[in-house]
Amino acid sequence: ITASYDEMVIGVTPNISLVSALDAWDNLESTNMKHLWTYSRSPAHYGYILLGGRKVSNTTNHFKVGDKVTIYVDAAQREVRWYRNGRFVATNLPEFPMHESVGYGVFVMVDYEGDEVKVSDFGYGRIPFEQLEEDVSIWRECVKRKQFS
Repeated sequence: ITASYDEMVIGVTPNISLVSALDAWDNLESTNMKHLWTYSRSPAHYGYILLGGRKVSNTTNHFKVGDKVTIYVDAAQREVRWYRNGRFVATNLPEFPMHESVGYGVFVMVDYEGDEVKVSDFGYGRIPFEQLEEDVSIWRECVKRKQFS
């Protein structure tokens, strides 16, 4: 994240045409949210993590300027995982698999003209980070307690 003066959402969708046609935050909220799996900079938009329309309400692992956010998508498993600075943040599995699709689109929505992200790597491969069991356990406990809105 090279510059962020306001809200920012990094996400995955099986319906990229739906998201790419939007031109404002209000329009995103008025669409069918079940097509979105997102990680947000602020709790003001989607409670940090949105999994097929369900918000994670208690995470404080938001990103900020200078952070490196990694999105890993496994289409065969219908899985998305987010990492911030090499540390696991969240996954949608097993509770909220992505909808089956012939392809998934990765997107970034920004709210200010000066907001900026830099894509430093893209392509096929394995996750370049080890998942720390502690991070995964914290996430699983949140899901187990159904701390979603």
